[in-house]
Order: sequence, then C-alpha cells, then structure tokens
Amino acid sequence: MMGGAASSSPTSRYSVGAASSSARPARSTPRFRLSSPRWRPRSLARIAATEPPVGSIDLSSYVDTVRELPTLRRVGTVVQIVGLTIEAEGIRCQLGEMCQIEARPGHLLSAEVVGFRKDRAVLMALGDAEGVKPGSEVASSGRPFTVKVGSALLGRVLDGMGRPIDGKGPIATGRRHGIVREPLAPLERRRISEPLETGVRAIDGFMTCGKGQRIGIVSGSGVGKSTLLGMIARNASSDVAVIGLIG
Repeated sequence: MMGGAASSSPTSRYSVGAASSSARPARSTPRFRLSSPRWRPRSLARIAATEPPVGSIDLSSYVDTVRELPTLRRVGTVVQIVGLTIEAEGIRCQLGEMCQIEARPGHLLSAEVVGFRKDRAVLMALGDAEGVKPGSEVASSGRPFTVKVGSALLGRVLDGMGRPIDGKGPIATGRRHGIVREPLAPLERRRISEPLETGVRAIDGFMTCGKGQRIGIVSGSGVGKSTLLGMIARNASSDVAVIGLIG
C-alpha cells in the first residue's frame, strides 16, 4: 500500500497541474507595427499632430542671426585721439565699416571708419568717448552700419543708433539693412498722380500734396512748424508714419 500511494501521488499532482493549465484562457501577444500610431510614444505623436511641416516654418530671422555671428575677430589698438576722431593701427577694415572700442570695462563704444592716414584707420566715435585711451582695444565688425527693419518697429521709439529707448525691450525680429543705399534713378521714380490727404484742411484745399512727393516747411522759430508736423502725423491717410527728431 505504501508503494501504491507513492505511485498515485505524482499522478494526482500532474493531473491537477494539467487541469489548472487547461482552465486558464489562452492569451495571445498583440503585434504592433512601428508605423502604427499606438506604437509611437505619446509625446512624438502629439508633436507630429501639432507641429507644422518643416517647409512652412519661416527661418529667415534665424538665418540673419547666424550671418551676424562673428567668425573671425580682427583687433587693433588706439594710438591717437583728437576730438571725436580716433586713430587705430593693426586693424584691417574698409571705409564705412563699424568698429567697437573698449572704452571702459563692460562698455563698448561704436565708431565708424571715415578715412585712413598711412597705415592707421581714422574712426568717428558715435557716442561718448569718455574712457578711451591709447592702447584701448578696437575690434572690427566686418559690416557697415545697419539697423533692423520690419513690422516689429511699429510703435517703437529708437535713438540715432537704432536702439530702443522706450523701455519695451529689444527689437525682436527684422532684417538688417544698411543706412546708405543707392537712390533710384530720376526716370525710374513713380510719377506723382494720387493726392495724399494730410488731414489739414488748409493744405488739402489749397496746397494739395501727392503720394511720393517731398515737401519742405520753412519758417521762423515759434510759428508752429512742429505743431503742423504733429497734425500731419496724426491725421494723414498713410499706413505708417515715420517721425525723425533731428537737431
């Protein structure tokens, strides 16, 4: 009986195991293809659904920023200062190029190349030259004086160097254009054929101005030239008004 019990015990153990395995339902592993949206990570699927195609992204501002990055820094030193003119040697530059002079720690002075004297470059300081001394470092930018131009300039107030002074931060976007450009030939200019409404009845009724016309207001001091210009700037039918305060 001991032998019979020993022989029946393994049989019952194996039969229980077979019964339990047969009671469990068969589970099949789902197959996902890499191209299926269920297989891709949720973040990538969200990016693919929300981001625009690469071809529709405007990269012009980034291209201009990369072009402005200096790849080669040419440095010279100041040797003489006379008034607002500064002479520097050891620097290779061209006429009209912008340079940066280290006036004092943390302050750079912008200067424009206006001439040459033997092997020296003559620069005109475009700001306060206080702190500039013989031996100060001069670095050329490799480009002329340029300013950012674009829709971001609307409603902004700039100084003579094109830097914002209205407390609204730097100019975000815009292409850089040189301040010196070739004028159009006289015969290529568009004819003045459409009137421009200035909003001032005396001008619109008796001295009509045309689109594209240049006019000068000449009179003595204190008779209302600035007031008249302010009226034209506020009431003219033009899309954009550019006001320059000179002098």
